[in-house]
Amino acid sequence: MSKWKSFNNYLDNNLKLLTNNQAIKDDLQGDVSTIYGVIAKILDLRATNGAGALTLLCCDNVRENGHKFRLGLKEFLSLIKREDLIAFLDSSVTTPNTMVDRITPRPAPTLSAEIKKLTGIDDCVPVMSEAFFQWVIEDNFIKGRPNFEKAGAQMVKDVTAYEDAKLRILNATHTLMALLGVIKGYNYVFECARDSEIAKFAFDYVTKSVIPCIKGNGLDLEDYRDTVLERFRNDHIRDTLERICQDSFSKLINFVKPTLTQVYEKGVDPKGVVLIPALYLNFLNLLKDHKVPFNYQDSSFDKAWAQSVTDAQDEVQAFSQTSLLFGSLVENPKFLADLRESFALVQSLK
Repeated sequence: MSKWKSFNNYLDNNLKLLTNNQAIKDDLQGDVSTIYGVIAKILDLRATNGAGALTLLCCDNVRENGHKFRLGLKEFLSLIKREDLIAFLDSSVTTPNTMVDRITPRPAPTLSAEIKKLTGIDDCVPVMSEAFFQWVIEDNFIKGRPNFEKAGAQMVKDVTAYEDAKLRILNATHTLMALLGVIKGYNYVFECARDSEIAKFAFDYVTKSVIPCIKGNGLDLEDYRDTVLERFRNDHIRDTLERICQDSFSKLINFVKPTLTQVYEKGVDPKGVVLIPALYLNFLNLLKDHKVPFNYQDSSFDKAWAQSVTDAQDEVQAFSQTSLLFGSLVENPKFLADLRESFALVQSLK
């Protein structure tokens, strides 16, 4: 059980299975060390026993989570040569996409004792969260479903608009604030949100870069922006910059790259969003100089790549050529000029 992780931990940046991962290797030999091995066994039993169609509802905090899980599962089934289960998956299994929005920081070490004192209950695995929650589910169930609406879930035909708002506004702004907060010596997100300079950077990023790219999708994006920025100010949710900074490389791909690409395609002001990769380049330099006050973890982080960037004679130019982060923008001279300007700004901050 301790080895089980999100399905996404076993996919590379091209959504291919990490077949050199030991847990995946074990499952390809018949083990159940990962979600892929577990679901393969379940599908086998269900298909064999004639139990019929089912829906696998993925709740991982990943864009297009149901779609991406299905891709990984199909590849896994292909590698174990179970074409019969692929056929069963195609005919009898749906994997709806979902979007969940609720800030859940790592619980403080003292939380169990506080719960015991207040309630008399021994809770060994407490979870902290804010009061706000949003759960949006693609209504794609093959054989009926529970009435999720009774619990406050939103059932929709397509979750894309909600994912765009959440990932580009909340998640990307979280990353922007955390990378700025490291420069200023903060420890928590609420400290960043209450810093007027950081708050303005965050507001401008959403207002000038994100909203012009995704407006017209039926959501009140200005209201969502204001709600998100106010949620970040909550000092009861002591969300650490250490948690938010983790996996920043993949966060740039998933949360920032779509907006970064679109601002140049649509002629939108790029300054707000270009600031985020500039902050990450600065963060790479802080890592190199051992000035990051926590242990940085990133499953997608390539230390050799990072060193090649920070050791380059022109580190901004070297960084700008990272196609995983920037796609076609690696050939865009305007992007390089904007990145240089933003990086100079970041280096002037204290």
